Amino acid sequence: MVEFFSNPRESCSYHTDRCSHFRYFYIQQCSVEFCQGLIERGWRRFGEYFLVPICKECQECISIRQLPSSFILSRSHKRVLSKNANTIITIARPSLNEEKLALYDKYHRIMNHKKGWSYRPITPEVYRENFVYGYQSFGYEITYMIGGQLVGVGYFDLLKNAISATYFFYDHSFASLSLGTFNILTQLLLARDKNLAYFYPGYWLKDHHSMGYKERFMPFEVLINRPDIFEMPIWKPYDVSLLPKPYVSTHSKQNKRANLKQDDETTSFIEIDFFGDKHQLSIDTSANFKHKHKRTLSNFSKLEIRSSK
Repeated sequence: MVEFFSNPRESCSYHTDRCSHFRYFYIQQCSVEFCQGLIERGWRRFGEYFLVPICKECQECISIRQLPSSFILSRSHKRVLSKNANTIITIARPSLNEEKLALYDKYHRIMNHKKGWSYRPITPEVYRENFVYGYQSFGYEITYMIGGQLVGVGYFDLLKNAISATYFFYDHSFASLSLGTFNILTQLLLARDKNLAYFYPGYWLKDHHSMGYKERFMPFEVLINRPDIFEMPIWKPYDVSLLPKPYVSTHSKQNKRANLKQDDETTSFIEIDFFGDKHQLSIDTSANFKHKHKRTLSNFSKLEIRSSK
């Protein structure tokens, strides 16, 4: 394991008026237990690199985790599931091909124009370093296809008690399908079915134009300390009073669940391909995942992610 730090004067990716500072580990053949321990302490994994923000003047990158067993579908979530009834999902080991590379490049060119993200063309080796290397026994790739066309690619780690989402990019030509939301819903569904306690979506910046959306998946917990690797993390159910001080006065009246009314509507279907075996997954959108009827996820319980391929 190698430890190093970023330049403390490096420009922040989220706020143009400040700098960022990160602590890094480079770990070859990381165990699932050590990876989980880092994720629980606010670290993120990209390939064989792990990172955590250590900015002294800012604490707006907040580690959060959703609770899959208690997750409540909002009306907008139900609409997203319905819109993606014909989206085919494939879960496999991370890999690289020209189609993924082209989609990644297209996504970041558009985000550069749309939200001011920095952009430079990615090389195959950099892509492998970020998403393919280091998956060990726990890293997976999830792809989304419509009519035989690749429209989204995500990466996640399947840990002992959680799923940790790494990254997701999609084709903006299919923006009407809300693929970013659909990707999170799919992974929450997977975590819930495997009786995992948590889903880690990455850092949350409240009301940020790119990172604020993660609070739409309720309920969730926030990491309220910055533990070192030998210190215990402290997680608490989200309350606006737990946020860094600049947030509290501005958002103290916004600590409400939005749009969580439930209705008795339909069952949607999505198709999942697990290592070449196709299954149709039914999703009852009439209630939360603690539904009254066992028909929901009736096929999903037969599916297993196999680490041997």
